[in-house]
Amino acid sequence: MLRAWRYDAEEQWHQSRSPLENVLAEGFELLRWSVLAASTIGPGTVIVCSKAGYQYAYRLLWALVLASFVAYALQEGSARLSIRGRTTLGGAMRKFMQKQICTSVAVGILIGNTAYQANNFVGAAEALYALGVPRNNPGIRVVIHLLLMMAILATLFLGDVDRVSAALGVVSILMIVVFGVAVGELGVNGSKLFLGLLPSVPPSGSAVVAVSLVATTAVPFNAFLASCSAKPPKTSGERAASTAVSSMRRGVTLSTWIAAILSILIAATGAGVARRGDVDGSYSVETLVDALREAEGKVAVFAFGLGLYAAAFSSTLTVALGAALCLGSLLSDKDDATWKPPHGKNARFVILGVNFIAFLVGASGAPTVPVVLVAQVVNGLLLPVVALCLVLCFESPKVISTPQPLLRSAALVFSFATTVFLAADGVLSKVADASVAINVAFALSILATVGLIALLWWMRKGRSKEQAEFELSCRELPVPNPLASQLGSPSLTRRAVDTNVAPAP
Repeated sequence: MLRAWRYDAEEQWHQSRSPLENVLAEGFELLRWSVLAASTIGPGTVIVCSKAGYQYAYRLLWALVLASFVAYALQEGSARLSIRGRTTLGGAMRKFMQKQICTSVAVGILIGNTAYQANNFVGAAEALYALGVPRNNPGIRVVIHLLLMMAILATLFLGDVDRVSAALGVVSILMIVVFGVAVGELGVNGSKLFLGLLPSVPPSGSAVVAVSLVATTAVPFNAFLASCSAKPPKTSGERAASTAVSSMRRGVTLSTWIAAILSILIAATGAGVARRGDVDGSYSVETLVDALREAEGKVAVFAFGLGLYAAAFSSTLTVALGAALCLGSLLSDKDDATWKPPHGKNARFVILGVNFIAFLVGASGAPTVPVVLVAQVVNGLLLPVVALCLVLCFESPKVISTPQPLLRSAALVFSFATTVFLAADGVLSKVADASVAINVAFALSILATVGLIALLWWMRKGRSKEQAEFELSCRELPVPNPLASQLGSPSLTRRAVDTNVAPAP
């Protein structure tokens, strides 16, 4: 064991560090993965979760539990793919799909991220309005969005990507404190909160909100971001890969917990406001802020506004950076320096373009609801594609030498079924009644899941057959025998070795 360790460069370097350095390095790595939580918790999440709490109290918290499971499965799977297969999710998709399909997916991600970035800009402005900035002043609105864009570009172009990711992890943890203060001011019903975490039938009329809670947490962009954030070990071998996977899982788990706790606290904030005031069923950010001010005063309003701004700013950084990472993985090889953010030429162009369009939308005062709806539809349609690609990648010998365990395949299949349901419901709800859309979407998700399971069974059966044929051919190959060659005898065969037939001396 010690001899094997001696030749493992990474473990040797790890062993040479002091315990304090090891703790700091592990903490930095965990914070770096927390960028996934910062990407998840944006203004859309704050608004949807607070609306769910405001209108339905704690009865939809189970949807956040489901969303957290799907998000973890997709992020962990895509990051594990990068470590085990030494390729990003985009690189794996290029092996399975034609170039035109990968380009279409890249365009869809670019459109969705640009729309979400515009939503982030507007969310940051809403947070400042909640903190007391005048709302109906066009000049102030332009200045707010201009300063926000400049701050984003300066942070991305002048800072180190890993350090920015770690800083966003700190911001995510601080958001827990901020929204915890708001919940502490309002109070929380612990027993109802616990019961809300358990699966239950959605209240009447809440299906759309429940679906939105899942859709705002499990997004395709985060799967690509996790894949690009994963760092394969410098040395080959199962031990190095297992160590890297274990470290990655700790980071993804922490990120998932941060996002889940934040979402629950935001929903509890909305529920606390509704419990303290009169709820007429309508909801808006202004309504929530006004009710919060009447119920608890300026402290709770300041905490909510600060949390909303932190969510908006952290999300703007990850959306812009993630757009460049996603497009680079889908459109180029990993060694292409032009797509390496933030200083690669193509990556810089994407970051500038996404932020400039978001600035124009926010500064113009144009209604952003249609833009956000387009983003939801595009990302909702991309999500099952990403989940399907992950499942197929882990079953393909072109990407991974051995298939993953059945339990992890089952988790990804469940995530695929959930994403198909969300995508189908998101489209059908625009043209049909909500209850009809949900029933049809559920049926479609069942059919798609059955088809995927059949495909996976066929792929595993084909892999087993190919493996058996390969092993049989190896047994028939002649194996050189130095002793036999010296005596002028024919070489041994693998069959002779396998049947324990010793050659004559």
